Parts: sequence; structure tokens; C-alpha cells
Amino acid sequence: MMTMEGIIAMIWAAAAMAFYQAPVLSGVIAEGTASLAVEQIARHYLGAVGGTFAILGVIVLPITSGDTAFRSLRMIIADYLNISQKEIAKRLMITIPIFILSIMLTFMDFNILWRYFNWANQATAAIALLVSTRYLFLKGKNYLVTLVPASFMLYAVTVYILNEQIGLGLNYTLSLIIGLFIAIGLLGLFWYSGLKQKGQLDSTHVLLNDHLSIQEVRAAREIVL
Repeated sequence: MMTMEGIIAMIWAAAAMAFYQAPVLSGVIAEGTASLAVEQIARHYLGAVGGTFAILGVIVLPITSGDTAFRSLRMIIADYLNISQKEIAKRLMITIPIFILSIMLTFMDFNILWRYFNWANQATAAIALLVSTRYLFLKGKNYLVTLVPASFMLYAVTVYILNEQIGLGLNYTLSLIIGLFIAIGLLGLFWYSGLKQKGQLDSTHVLLNDHLSIQEVRAAREIVL
């Protein structure tokens, strides 16, 4: 789904560049946000009926993403707090506070909220790459394929939040320097904990035997014990 959304986003970006000149596009977005540009492009290329369907398609994407995000957040909270989700009442116990917080966010400036979302999205990507790096390292495989982009992403998101007004608002050059030290420090801790974890794993650990079934892993542990 995320891959398809990325492809659709590139298609819209290409259509916008073909339909507008750079100053005009910036003015349209400033006047009515990106939704106005979507409407004009869709109606120009596809007509009234086709444009309407295209706009509905654009609307559906964030709705489905939001639905997935809400359900994922609910399940994560339920898992951490060990709350069963079989009963509707227990689902609502988690869902209602999430909805209340989400409604409160709608009163924020969308442009600022969107920038926080962009930062969080890239920070999540950096974390995912670091998790993949740890997995490959523990498995004794080539972890550089994920460590290199993870390091770049970690540095980028750190500098961004240090420099931007939605973060600390520091000077750009100072943000580059401080961000470098923070990124190196975090990567150092990450590497140290990885070495420590690898030294603590035995041959029956699930991380080293993820190709085996659960029954096979349990049997191997029983033999060792």
C-alpha cells in the first residue's frame, strides 16, 4: 500500500510540474493548499467526471492510512498494557482517548502539524533501518546496506529538529555540528548495545533461528537445557 501511495505521489508531482510553472504552483499551494492544485489538475486532464473520481481517490488514501494508523496504535497500546481487544468496551477504552487527542490536533495549524508528521515519518524510517541493521548484525550478514542509510537518516532528522522553528530553532551551522555529535553518540550506543546483545545470545535464540518453526526452536532449547 505504501509503495502504491509513493507511485501515486510521484504521478501527481509529475502532473503538477507539467501543468504549472514553478512560481504559479507555489502560489496555488499558498492560496488553497495542495488540494486546490489537485482539483485544478484533475479537472483539466480528466474533465468533470474523471476529475471527481481522481479527487475521490486522493481522499481515500489518507482515510485508509488514518484507519490503519488508528488500529495499529490501538493494538500497540493494548499489547503494552495487556488489554484484551475481544470486547467492544475494552476497544473503546483505548479508542476514545485516541480520538479525543486526534480531534485536538485538528485545531493546530495544518502546515506545522504536517511538518511534524514529515519529521516523525523520516525518524520512523531511520529507526526501521537501525532495527534492520541490528537484525543483520546479529545474523552475521552484511549490515552495511542498512547501517549507511540509517546513519544518514539519523543525522538528517537530528539536524532538522535542531534547526527548524518547530524544534529548537538553532543556527543552521550549529545544528550541523551538534547534530553530528548526537548522531555519532547514538550510533555509538547502538553499536555497543549490539555487541553486548550478540555476546549474550546462545545458539537456540529465536533471533539466530528465525528460519525454524516455533516447535523446532522450543525443541532445540529443551535439548540445550
